Amino acid sequence: MPWKRKDDVVKKVTFDIDGVLYPYWHSLVYLKYFSDLGFSYTAFWKQWADYSDTEKMRTAVEDMTMISAPYSDAGITKMIQAIGKMFEVHYVTVRPEKFATITHAYLTRNGFPNFRISNLHMANTTNTKIAIIDEISPVAHVDDRTNIVIEVARLGINAILVNQPWNERVYADYVYYADHILDVLNVLKDI
Repeated sequence: MPWKRKDDVVKKVTFDIDGVLYPYWHSLVYLKYFSDLGFSYTAFWKQWADYSDTEKMRTAVEDMTMISAPYSDAGITKMIQAIGKMFEVHYVTVRPEKFATITHAYLTRNGFPNFRISNLHMANTTNTKIAIIDEISPVAHVDDRTNIVIEVARLGINAILVNQPWNERVYADYVYYADHILDVLNVLKDI
C-alpha cells in the first residue's frame, strides 16, 4: 500500500523514461550515429546537451530504440518496484504518440509498478510534459534534463536530477541530485 499524506491522499511520484528508467538509448544513438566524430561519449553529450531536440536526434532515437521493447536493467526494475510500494508511480515522457504501444510493452514487460494506461503520460513537447507533471501534483519528479528539473522545481515540486553526461548539478530549492538512477530510492526517502 503506497504511503499516504496526513489528509489520506496517496503520494505520487513521476518518472521520466528515456535517460532515467530506459538508460540505454543514449549509448545506442551515440554508437550508431556519432562515435566516428572523434568525441568520447561523455564529451559528446556535454557538447550536444540540447541536441536531442533536433530532428536528426529524434530520428536516430526512433530508429535505434523504439523498434523493440528491450528488458530493463534488473537493478532499475527492483528499485522502481520498491518505490511502487511507497508511491503511486506515473510515467511522463516526451515521445511521439505513435510509440505509446512500444512504451506500454516496455513498462509491462519489465514489471514496472502501478503501470496501467492511465499512468503513462505521453507529451509531444517539454512544456506539455511539465504541465502534465503539475497536474499530477507528485511529491517528486525524477528526470535527466536540467531544464525540466528547474521548471518542475519552480512549481514547488521536489525534482530529482539523475546524473548524466549532458546535465549539470543544479543548486536550487526543491532540487535534489542522484549520482545514479539506483540512488533515487534513497533520495526519495530523504525528501
